[in-house]
Amino acid sequence: MSDLITPGTRWLITFATLAYGVGPFIIDMNRTHLTHPAWPGHARFHLLWSAVSQLAVAGLALWLVWADSADPVWHCRLAVIIGLGMNSGFWGAFLFRRAYRGTLHDPQGIPPLWGKLDGNLLAVSLITALLLVALWQTWP
Repeated sequence: MSDLITPGTRWLITFATLAYGVGPFIIDMNRTHLTHPAWPGHARFHLLWSAVSQLAVAGLALWLVWADSADPVWHCRLAVIIGLGMNSGFWGAFLFRRAYRGTLHDPQGIPPLWGKLDGNLLAVSLITALLLVALWQTWP
């Protein structure tokens, strides 16, 4: 069963995991988010809490993917399921954004690509797609 886990599958999971784990530190730890002067301190606290949690969970997922294991298929599937769970938060926030007056981007932040396509939506769509492909690759 371990022959289902190819290096390509491991790298797909790794790329997606690094994107959702490290991505927020690269994108959100700046003046448009964490140090935004108009954000309440409690909102900043929650952002950093969330980002550190994502980083920790991504570390666990990477360990599952690359550690020696008697059942590497299960480890990789679990890493994918964890990643899909982490990204489900984005999809929930996206679907219900009108209920809480949320927006996909900050007007002073990174503008939508080509004036229309939000970078968050594009990134999380790609991450989700990579994880679903990896899950499909590990299923008998």
